[in-house]
Amino acid sequence: MPTNFAKPWIAALLTSRWLLQLKRFSYECYRKVFVRRHPVTFYYSCYDPYSHLTAQVLAELVMFFDVKLKIIIVGAINQIDEPAHINYALRDCQQLSKRYQLSDFSNSAIPSQAAFNAANNLLLSGELTLERLIAVGQQLWCQPELLNMKQHPALTSHLAQKLKKNTAKVLAKGHFQSAVLHYGREWYWGLDRLSFLTQRLKELGACKMDNRLLNFDRPSSQSIDYPQEPKSIDVYLSFRSPYSYIALCRLAKQPDIAINLKPVLPMVMRGMELSKTKKMCILLDAARVAHASDIPFGKICDPLGKGIHDCINLFYFANTQGKSLEMITELMTGIWSQGLDVNDRNSLQSIVERLDLDWQQALDAMRANHGVHQAHVNSDDLAKLGLWGVPSFKVGQMTYWGQDRLYDVLSS
Repeated sequence: MPTNFAKPWIAALLTSRWLLQLKRFSYECYRKVFVRRHPVTFYYSCYDPYSHLTAQVLAELVMFFDVKLKIIIVGAINQIDEPAHINYALRDCQQLSKRYQLSDFSNSAIPSQAAFNAANNLLLSGELTLERLIAVGQQLWCQPELLNMKQHPALTSHLAQKLKKNTAKVLAKGHFQSAVLHYGREWYWGLDRLSFLTQRLKELGACKMDNRLLNFDRPSSQSIDYPQEPKSIDVYLSFRSPYSYIALCRLAKQPDIAINLKPVLPMVMRGMELSKTKKMCILLDAARVAHASDIPFGKICDPLGKGIHDCINLFYFANTQGKSLEMITELMTGIWSQGLDVNDRNSLQSIVERLDLDWQQALDAMRANHGVHQAHVNSDDLAKLGLWGVPSFKVGQMTYWGQDRLYDVLSS
């Protein structure tokens, strides 16, 4: 159909480097006329430990860059307050605080609702400074006994309305979570995207001197001390996840690593809906990450449909032939950078035959559907690890979520 033919080209346009540069150029023209200084807005949530970690490095952002920082307090969004989400976030933040030499977070714990209420009351009433933000956040997560919870048993209706309005504001502006920085019509999530912002500011001449924030959160730029013995990594990934594709490309380049690939069904096929806002944020962010790593990306054909089942079944078929990595690389590269329609079996046949595999045997494997059954088993195993998103990794007894944690995966 013409629409299906056009979609990969539309995606290629939306994720292209030149369109990004055009958007940035138009914003800077507007800023120089109407704004002058570089306005950065930080959306902070008491319910999100990533917000507290990010707040701690913003003093350096203000010190070393010509920015005007605005802080907006928001509520719990993107399900960050759900037990599985906040438990993982807390453990992840404990590791991040050590890596980036932030305030001791090793004894942090999930706060009570009374503590959340007290922190929100303190931040939403009175003057909000960065110093106050950091102090309240440290008390909330590490020293809740210092918060006067009896004085603030619940949010007043006025402050609750203010928090609701602020939360709606970040959603209306086009993002789906907290701990994000916004500058020039682009979003930068927490510590993991901070160097994308600082590098952009440097290119604009807004960097006062060299500092650690310029290369703060790019594990690929850091040296990795590989263990003496080859390691085995369980990798949970989805054909519909751009971050899974990026992680696969990075892992394929690493020496002496046994990659045990475990495909799962996409989130939407596991009963977890994604809003249009979240889809667009993920797409544009993944494109920015891929471009920075010189990974081909952008001419995308959504694999959702029977193509997902076919891809998973073909992966396990290729595994019986000793070509699972070659198969998944061909499929993922096709989906995310070549506009390959995996819902068209002619496209799949060309890949199977290019890998010198028998197409009739591949068809039999797709009909048998054993691979999809294994994908359900993989999803159950992922849930047992306390994780739900992809890509996720298991190395020994350690688990990690997200391609941004590959530095920890490879160095653990």
